[in-house]
Amino acid sequence: MKSIKRKAGFTLVELMVVLAILGIVVAGVLGLMTRQNKAYHSEEAIIDLQMNGRVAMDRISRILRMAGFGCAGNIGAGNPVSGFTTILTATNSNSSPDSLTLISGLRQVAIVDDGDGTPGETFVASTIPIAMIDNLSIGDCFDDAAVYKRYFFITPRQENTFRDIVAGGVGAGTITTNTSLTTTEGDNVYTVRPYTIGIYTDSNNVDCLGINDGSGNDAIAEHIENLQFEYGWDADDNGMIDAAEWVDDPAGNEADVRAVRVLLLFRSAHPDREFEDRNDDDPITVGRQYTLADHVITDPDVHFHRHLIQTTVFLRNMNL
Repeated sequence: MKSIKRKAGFTLVELMVVLAILGIVVAGVLGLMTRQNKAYHSEEAIIDLQMNGRVAMDRISRILRMAGFGCAGNIGAGNPVSGFTTILTATNSNSSPDSLTLISGLRQVAIVDDGDGTPGETFVASTIPIAMIDNLSIGDCFDDAAVYKRYFFITPRQENTFRDIVAGGVGAGTITTNTSLTTTEGDNVYTVRPYTIGIYTDSNNVDCLGINDGSGNDAIAEHIENLQFEYGWDADDNGMIDAAEWVDDPAGNEADVRAVRVLLLFRSAHPDREFEDRNDDDPITVGRQYTLADHVITDPDVHFHRHLIQTTVFLRNMNL
């Protein structure tokens, strides 16, 4: 009788043990990958916050440094720009983000030129048309019908003194000013406009940091939770801005402001369910409340990453 040879193989129990071990290994690997993926996205959210903060603050700082450029010499109650009689107009509230409107000539829009091909000519005008062609962007200036397009200054002759266009404009080829001026062919022409820095909600219901020059909001950063301004001046005339000389509301003293401190609180675009912001040691975080200047954001969603950035800008045209 022939003997039966047993074939080598795995028993059911052995297979179950192997599968169990593989399951544990796969679960561990997947868990590690999931944690790494979450950490990556968390770090990415933080990096985005920091990058947005730097870009937004650079833009705001540039505009603030130029406050009063081309208009500091003659703005006042009898000579407003779009209704504003001071270079700075602050809006301060204890229950909502701040906003700030400043007057400045930021954009060059034209070069003085009468078109006859003779260089270096000098023009003197007193409520009579003066030609301004070779315009770099004619639609941005020279229109007595649109308030935010009516004000301009010419450099270098008319530094820090602006004029109001009372007639002429786009399509007319000439403008008529409210006061006399002297200019030379080749001089640069800048618009003078109010620029309002504040938070607005866009069409997607996202809170954005925007700058409005009268033609609409220009978004420079998204997901802004708070914006605060503080204002400093040398009240005791000792050559420095002391701690007691910083205020949240400069009402009545706008002309004396020499520096502005900006505080921006950014929030990540999406919540991170693995993250809870409950750092009681952070001076900006108190339990589940965020304090920023005199504002408090009560009961914020603790699953969002937040990033506070601040800077101080000295107003060069108001420190002359």
